[in-house]
Amino acid sequence: MLDPATGALLGKAYDVADKVGLLKQLWTKLFGDKNAAAQQLAVALIEVRRTLNSLRDTLLEISYLGMPGQEPVDVQRALDRFRSGKLFENVIRGRGSCEKITHIYDQHLAAWFHDLLDPTEQDQLRELFNNLRSSDGWAVGAMERLLEDAKPMVDNISALLKDGKESEAQGAVKAFMQDYQPTIDKLSETMSFMLDQEVKFIRQGRLT
Repeated sequence: MLDPATGALLGKAYDVADKVGLLKQLWTKLFGDKNAAAQQLAVALIEVRRTLNSLRDTLLEISYLGMPGQEPVDVQRALDRFRSGKLFENVIRGRGSCEKITHIYDQHLAAWFHDLLDPTEQDQLRELFNNLRSSDGWAVGAMERLLEDAKPMVDNISALLKDGKESEAQGAVKAFMQDYQPTIDKLSETMSFMLDQEVKFIRQGRLT
C-alpha cells in the first residue's frame, strides 16, 4: 500500500509534470517568438527535465529489480546499490537546479510572459514555476521516501533470490510498483515531449 507521505510527494510530481503539458498548447506562441527569453525558457526546461527524470529514474531502478531474465548477480549488484546509498547519490547528482530555474524565471521569463501571454496563461505558468522553485523539497523528498519505502521489499527479494525463488522475487517487485505506475507513465510522457522540443531547439541553433 502506498505510504500517504510518499503519495503526497509523488502527487506533487505528477501535478507538475501534468502542468508542463501546458507548454504544448503555448509552444508556437512561446518558441516562435524571437525574443532571447525563449532561449532562456529552453534552458530552464532542461533543468526541469533533469529533475523529473531523476525521479523517474528512481522509480525505474526499483521496477527493473523485477525484470525477468536478469542474471542473479546483476540483480544482487542493483540491490547493493540500494543498500549502500549509491543509487540515491546518483539520482541526486543528476537532478536540475531549482535555483537556476528560479533565477531564469525572475530575470528573464516573468516580464516576457507578461508581454506575450494573456493573464490566464501568465497565471498558469507562474503557478508552474512557483512549484519548480521548491523542487529540491518535493522531488528530493519523493526520491528519499521511495527508497525508504522500498527497503523492506529489497530485503525480501534479496532473501527470495538467495533461496532461488526468482519468480516470487519478480512478483514482489511488481506488487510494490503497482501504485507507482501512473507516475512513471506521466513522467515518461512529459520527458518525451521535453526531449522532442530540446531537439527542435538545438536544430534551430538556439541552444548552442
